[in-house]
Amino acid sequence: MSFSIWNLLRRASADVLTSGARRRLAKKLVDRGIAAEASGAAAKAFHYYRRAVEVDDRFAPAHLNLGIALQAAGEFAAAKSSYERAIAINPEYAAAHYNLALTYSLRLQYPEAETSFRTALRYRDDFPEAWVGLAGALEALGRDEDALSGLDKAITLRSDYVGALLNSIALLHKMGRLETAAANSRRVLELESDNYLAQYWLGRSLHDFGRLSEAES
Repeated sequence: MSFSIWNLLRRASADVLTSGARRRLAKKLVDRGIAAEASGAAAKAFHYYRRAVEVDDRFAPAHLNLGIALQAAGEFAAAKSSYERAIAINPEYAAAHYNLALTYSLRLQYPEAETSFRTALRYRDDFPEAWVGLAGALEALGRDEDALSGLDKAITLRSDYVGALLNSIALLHKMGRLETAAANSRRVLELESDNYLAQYWLGRSLHDFGRLSEAES
């Protein structure tokens, strides 16, 4: 006889589960939450994550995913607490440091965001999203060269990362490096020929660079 996850939950409330059984159940709940989130059922996903934390408070991915759900709902303080709990369980959890950094960025706390992005990258250097996040925090702090280096690192790790390329184009244009901005715009258009932002930046770079005939085409 097979049991659904809800059967397991009912049994968990009635019986004392071993630590291994709690962990397995918490993982199932997190997996169900991720699937629900992917299908657009945010409320159901939140319920799964919350229940996973209740079942196994030492399962860091449950706290991480609960934090992401809370952040998506605009509950930044609660999300921050969830990420911090995940980090307390596993101090080397790069994804938790990264999402904590995003929370700081959304709250315009850029020095704290920089610290958390750098911590995430200390534990996982091949994390292009963290490099992009770090670049955003650094640009907000007025450190454009460092920000550009972060974006270059993200693009080196993933050459088809359109978001990183677009961010670099805007920053390069701001810094007056129009030829490189135009080159990166063309790279985006090779990946997505109808990307209107790349078309805009290419035209603007060429216009500002004095190549009006090419910009008009």
